[in-house]
Amino acid sequence: MLLHKWLIYMLILLEQLDNPQDILKHSLTFIENSQLFSQISQGVEAMKNDNPAAQRAAIRRLNPVLSKFSSELINNFNLMTRSLNDRPHHILMNKASVYFRSIFPDSNIKFSPKLSGDQLGDIIEITLEAGEAMKYHIKTHRNGLRSQCSNSAKPVDIKELFVYKFLECSELGTEAHFFLDNLNDFYIATKDAGSDASTKFFTYAQVRENQKLCSVANYKTWIPQQGPVNPFVIQVLVMADIVGRIFGLSDLVTNDGNIGLICDENKIVGYKIIDFDFGNLSNPDSVFEGFKNGNDIRHYLGMQDQIIHYFLAGRPLEERGKAARNLFKLDSFLRSIEEAYGQVLNMGIPFSAQNLEALAEYVQQVRANVEAFASGLSAF
Repeated sequence: MLLHKWLIYMLILLEQLDNPQDILKHSLTFIENSQLFSQISQGVEAMKNDNPAAQRAAIRRLNPVLSKFSSELINNFNLMTRSLNDRPHHILMNKASVYFRSIFPDSNIKFSPKLSGDQLGDIIEITLEAGEAMKYHIKTHRNGLRSQCSNSAKPVDIKELFVYKFLECSELGTEAHFFLDNLNDFYIATKDAGSDASTKFFTYAQVRENQKLCSVANYKTWIPQQGPVNPFVIQVLVMADIVGRIFGLSDLVTNDGNIGLICDENKIVGYKIIDFDFGNLSNPDSVFEGFKNGNDIRHYLGMQDQIIHYFLAGRPLEERGKAARNLFKLDSFLRSIEEAYGQVLNMGIPFSAQNLEALAEYVQQVRANVEAFASGLSAF
């Protein structure tokens, strides 16, 4: 009866595994334990001998087999349970492999752990047949699974997809891909901003610690009299501030891992916005006022980073306005908004009517914020 129950349980566990390597590994252990159980059965039969000496000998032979079987059974149970707990990660890898192989059919795919963040995710490295290599960062949507929790997913918020597509279309972000198992298990893959062979992407947190890149010895004590800051550093901060205000994104600047700079050796050649979170969406009457005040909910004045403090809040308004006019282009923003909106609507995914309605309202307000910001910027 014990063997029967154990066999059924192990078979049920094996059926739940998605990764072929896991199935092979646990199947081999399963077979080994079955062989041990066969030895136990033989030992039990030997103990039925009427000869006491033969019984004692059978017991001596059986003891180490029982000990090994018990140890292996517990170990295999723990291994298989961990695999089941990591099932969402296996699903992510399987879905990502299918999706990217449909785009790059003759490619070699390799996965590695993501470097930061609490959302379930991975890094996928793709090498084409001709040798070209590229890298994408994959994660669940912001309401999706967390790395430490496998039962917390909610349906994807379509507004998140729209913002990623806006960043791609405006070239402020990188190429964005979406694939799914269902509307809860929905995955976002963004191309690494430093995927080109000659460039590398560094987050703002990394750049500001590097004097060669940032031109600043200590970002916590820097003052303008100490010398200029790399122009690309200023540009990414200003643009992230503008985008955050228009789209209602709360942490583009206050989270120093959400923006960064593209470097060619020790030279900065560009910048990107790579991640975000939603906050309160400003209305058109206040979106430019927040920029003029240079602070509001973003608390730039309270940050230890004196570069952010000065260029987004402390610098004279005329200089901040001039920097914004050099970067913000009304036509480009509006064109990218419409392109991104169209791409999301044409994805062929059965979003709920409520989700689509919420997106339409959001896009309408973002358009109004863009117009209001442009109007305010041109007036001073």
